[in-house]
Amino acid sequence: MSELEESIVSLRSPRAPLASNHPLLEGLNEEDLVIAHGFHDAETIVRQLATRLLLTTDPDPVLALVHRVHRLPAQWVTIFEDLIAAAERGEAPATETKR
Repeated sequence: MSELEESIVSLRSPRAPLASNHPLLEGLNEEDLVIAHGFHDAETIVRQLATRLLLTTDPDPVLALVHRVHRLPAQWVTIFEDLIAAAERGEAPATETKR
């Protein structure tokens, strides 16, 4: 069985919860378990971004941008959402900018 076939089978197979004495649970505190449950229940895109963040050793420009946008006031986030939506529709960005 190829690696891809094994991955597909594992995605379709239900996994039993870990036993309380499982080595992966050793040293975890309540905060760790809350985060693990949040990851488990998160939407796929959130899980993918979290995994990407946790597994990367090099600075990731996309994640750095997400972090910067996250700290902006809500009206700026809306502007970025509109800009991304326009790009996804294939629309050219406005050429006029105010500084």
